Amino acid sequence: MQFTSSKNFLNVSLTLTSATIAVFIVRHINPVIRSFITSRGGFLGVLRLVWEGDHLSPPQKLATEKLVKWERKKNSLVKRVESAEIEAEAAALDTVDEGTATFSPKFKNELSSLSHDLDVAASAVDSILISDGVGGRPADDCPDGRLRWKKKRLSREIVEFMRRVDAIISKIDDS
Repeated sequence: MQFTSSKNFLNVSLTLTSATIAVFIVRHINPVIRSFITSRGGFLGVLRLVWEGDHLSPPQKLATEKLVKWERKKNSLVKRVESAEIEAEAAALDTVDEGTATFSPKFKNELSSLSHDLDVAASAVDSILISDGVGGRPADDCPDGRLRWKKKRLSREIVEFMRRVDAIISKIDDS
């Protein structure tokens, strides 16, 4: 009986020592590891990562996948917007000699298509639902709220691209 209780005492003291060391490490770790833990949704996110293999709840994972998809599509939209701006500026520079800018019907169609694609992207990004999967609470209630921030940033960037395309369209309408 004595042996069993001292063995239990040893197990309990090892567990307490391990927990104390873990708490010390977590509280006094360097910023790189702290940012890793924060990026994984805090201590519970790291536990979920270790236990389930993913630090995001299913709704957060779905929202993240949709945001990443639109981030990738945003890159092609950026190239198209920049290309349209360059073409519009080139047409404006050509007007110095002639007096009025001339835009081809193909360019106008490309602008119309680009404007439509930006509208679709803005609508799709705005329709992404962000919740942490616990009682439908919004992500702002979560410790980090990163998904809501990413969605807001992406939405603002798309709106800025829409503004730039609208400026080009207004130049065309003026000429």
